[in-house]
Amino acid sequence: MNPTFYDGLFAQKHKILQKLLEAAAKKGAPVVTEHLYKHGQDIFYAGTEPFGVYYIHHGAVKLFKSGKAGRQHITFMGGKGDLFGYRALLAGELYKVTAESLVDSKIAFIEKEYFVDYLGKDPRLAHLLLKSLSVELGDVEDRLLGAVQVPAEKRVAR
Repeated sequence: MNPTFYDGLFAQKHKILQKLLEAAAKKGAPVVTEHLYKHGQDIFYAGTEPFGVYYIHHGAVKLFKSGKAGRQHITFMGGKGDLFGYRALLAGELYKVTAESLVDSKIAFIEKEYFVDYLGKDPRLAHLLLKSLSVELGDVEDRLLGAVQVPAEKRVAR
């Protein structure tokens, strides 16, 4: 695919998420609040309940799981214009990952009830999230297949 395809996709994503933010901003707090996170500051923790979703105005965020040896396994890295924290919310689960700011970041928090209600009213947002979740699932399948195809000796060595 050519770069103009990705530029168009990013512009479409930006437009959809801007409409969500504008609609939430009209409602004001507590529907949407903005927070500044310092480098290395946690945004949410694995094992906690999701109360909303997050939008990155500027900065960078990583989502990670900690392994048995305390080693971090990064599952997502996002930057300006990205939405995160919605997978657990939509699944009705606790967070399975921790979110941490990689640099000083300004992040909007949109409360759960408003987000779910808005999602039901905007099919473009629903489609965007379905597409995002499908891409994430494809990446996980590729990594899993890659791990399975590694010879047993190499898997044991890891």
